[in-house]
Amino acid sequence: MNIKRFFVVCAGLVAMAGLVGCSDNDDDTVGPATGRVQVQLTDAPAVFNEVNIVITEVAVHQSGSDSTAWETLRTDSTTVDLLTLQNGAIRQLAAANVPSGHYTQLRLMVGNGSTVVVDGVTHPLIIPSGMQSGIKVIGNFDVSGGGTTDLTLDFDAARSIHETGSGEFMLQPVIRMIVNRGSTAGSITGTVQPDSLGAFIYAIQGPDTVQTTRPQISGQFTLGLLPVGTYTVAIHPDTAYRDTTRTSVGVTAAHTTNLGDIVLTHQPAEAPVVAVRRRH
Repeated sequence: MNIKRFFVVCAGLVAMAGLVGCSDNDDDTVGPATGRVQVQLTDAPAVFNEVNIVITEVAVHQSGSDSTAWETLRTDSTTVDLLTLQNGAIRQLAAANVPSGHYTQLRLMVGNGSTVVVDGVTHPLIIPSGMQSGIKVIGNFDVSGGGTTDLTLDFDAARSIHETGSGEFMLQPVIRMIVNRGSTAGSITGTVQPDSLGAFIYAIQGPDTVQTTRPQISGQFTLGLLPVGTYTVAIHPDTAYRDTTRTSVGVTAAHTTNLGDIVLTHQPAEAPVVAVRRRH
């Protein structure tokens, strides 16, 4: 091979290599950007001993997609006792990558074996359509490519479970979805004195009760997942202590407002009224 022909062949090989390289780049298929969705679960107090929900699937639905198209976050079964998730306790329920976009629903599929324990007795918990269409939570949230969206489900067991006239227990879920709670919600904490005193504690905004809790044995309580705003905190003791309120309690995002010790006042039992018979 002479020198001139050698350079012509080499030039041809380089050109072919360049074409192959361009062809590879052009054929690369870039899929839709994905982001991560994490789902947590928490609960408010109830008068039951346990509320055990068997969750078999967690999924989210993207706006504009087919009504049957769901992005699945979890498919293995897990049982959650909602009453272990009080006073700010949160359980991770699911996490997965999904296509970026705008979403409008979350769905919990429920399996056999959900129960409620009342006064030590276990009862089957009836969940209409739980195994067919699932428990659907309506709420808007966005998933950005490469980002993480946190969804927290505040499950209100006390308002969700109803005893029927035939003595059965039925779940009609009352669930609030909080998106990215770390940047959109705050909390209120404090300590009820005397400690170990049972009470219901409410965070009230306008005419609405937004959150409910009960103090721990130490008296400490937390009202979490509260939207930014101003609240009245109402404390209703179980025993002979006076109801107490704190007004104009401010809540800011990603911040805990501490009310400190709240000393309740004992309320003496009223003396019985004795009828005095007059002599005539």
